[in-house]
Amino acid sequence: MLASICLATPFSIHWTAPGDDSLIGRASLYDLRYSNLPITAANFGEATPIAGLPAPAVAGTRESLLVSGLADGVAYYLAIKSVDEAGNWSPISNLMTRPGQTTDVALSSSFSSPWPNPARQAVQCAYSLSQSAHVQIEVFDITGRHLHTFANGDHAAGRAVLSWDLSDDRGRSVGAGVYLIKARIGSLEWTKRLTILR
Repeated sequence: MLASICLATPFSIHWTAPGDDSLIGRASLYDLRYSNLPITAANFGEATPIAGLPAPAVAGTRESLLVSGLADGVAYYLAIKSVDEAGNWSPISNLMTRPGQTTDVALSSSFSSPWPNPARQAVQCAYSLSQSAHVQIEVFDITGRHLHTFANGDHAAGRAVLSWDLSDDRGRSVGAGVYLIKARIGSLEWTKRLTILR
């Protein structure tokens, strides 16, 4: 979520139309979304949809859209998917980004869902701070036993992406199962579920 939003300067994005069978035919629909955090297959559904997309053209056609309504001075990630007439969705596109032009627009603090989820080898999560704050992010099993600390200390305003190799604080790999990632950023708290497969 954004705070202190300013009116945005519209910007154009471009992509190449896919087919309904790889490079043949025409897709039925696009789904373009944006987020302040990197978009993955795991969190695509949590990103915000963008309205006004054109109907897909014939495969190979260069498509474009003028996007407006996003805040100036804020970096955004965008990704697009398409679906064919049989309801088969494509993977997400290569990630598009619109860098922030200035740094004077404040973000409210946020914490992302982990990705990929389920995870097999490693996982990432991201947070943003509107101002410097204490950040404590930890992993627990479903019984409440502490396994790993992502972060525990004071951090400056901004965004950060954290990685975990799925081992506990002693370096031992954790087993398959459901885990909880608990984040406390200033006075705000989040709990995200993570599934690990082995």
